[in-house]
Amino acid sequence: MSDNRDDLDTQPTLTAILERVQKAETGLYQAIERLAARMEGQIQSVREEVHTVREEVHTVRGEVHTVREEVHAVRGEVKAARLESHDEIQAVRRELHEEVDSLRDEMRMHFRKLDTKFQLLIEDSMDVRANQRDLSKRMDELEVKAS
Repeated sequence: MSDNRDDLDTQPTLTAILERVQKAETGLYQAIERLAARMEGQIQSVREEVHTVREEVHTVRGEVHTVREEVHAVRGEVKAARLESHDEIQAVRRELHEEVDSLRDEMRMHFRKLDTKFQLLIEDSMDVRANQRDLSKRMDELEVKAS
């Protein structure tokens, strides 16, 4: 009987302990539910931000792709212009060389003509001087005879 009586004395204590454990368990469960709900809200917020960032990254990638295409096109244009200007410069150089060579030949020809003309002028000048001396001598002789 004493076991029975001990059981009766301890039973309300055990019941109270079990109730407390159940209350604590319920409190913990409710706290976990509130934490889970708050965490789900934060996770959803992070997911939305990640989605927004992904959209922005996609937009930026598209813009970068567009810029790359434009840069590629501009590079092609610059390369073509550079090649064209190089060809034009080479053509102008050839023309200048031809023109200089032509001018050089023309100057040589004219200098030769000028040299020939100077030679003729010198010869004519010498002939004129010789004739002047002859005339001067004749004049002197005629003056001597006339006197």
